[in-house]
Amino acid sequence: MKYIFTVLVAVLFTGNIQSQNSSNKASDLVDKMSAKIDSYKNMSIDFVYTLENLSDNSKDEEEGFIIIEGDKYRLSFMGNTFINDGTQVAVVSDEEEEVNFLESSDDEDSFSPSSMLKSYREGYSFELSGKKVLNNITVQYIKAIPKTDNETISYIMIGINAKNNELVSLDEYSKDDIKISFNLIKLVSDTDINEKQFIFDQSYYEQKNYTINK
Repeated sequence: MKYIFTVLVAVLFTGNIQSQNSSNKASDLVDKMSAKIDSYKNMSIDFVYTLENLSDNSKDEEEGFIIIEGDKYRLSFMGNTFINDGTQVAVVSDEEEEVNFLESSDDEDSFSPSSMLKSYREGYSFELSGKKVLNNITVQYIKAIPKTDNETISYIMIGINAKNNELVSLDEYSKDDIKISFNLIKLVSDTDINEKQFIFDQSYYEQKNYTINK
């Protein structure tokens, strides 16, 4: 699941990302995109996640949906539901009919925004990398290159809507020929959210005879 955390952090970029010594225009676009997302009280995102092996042309694709408010979220992805109340993460597997728990502060196995941002705060250099028109939307691509040597990531390609500065896509290229793509299908912000969505309802799953591992 580690690759998934790397990709999802794209939607949580904030002004904390250091972008010195990079293209001023590229950095400005990233800052504008970051500020816009950071201003949202909450977000609901439909997305498509693609894992592609460039060496053998194999590809796996999954759709997902996530609701985020602060450090709380509810994520439906790969047959699992992740429910984070800000303290712990309940991982519900309908296929296995069981529930497991993680501490919200766990590093690699957590979807906490604060933990996902750790690897990005050290800094990337940003470069403009051309434009494309996708579905009548002009997308400006920005190449993000780690400032220090990274064991796994070669570079990240960020797609930003040139008109409204919204994130469109993110492609992560690893040094072992793996490409991770994260494409936003729909993003809705600042809506009335039922806070109960971020709370694990133990009695509900007990009634369904799920195994609850605490």
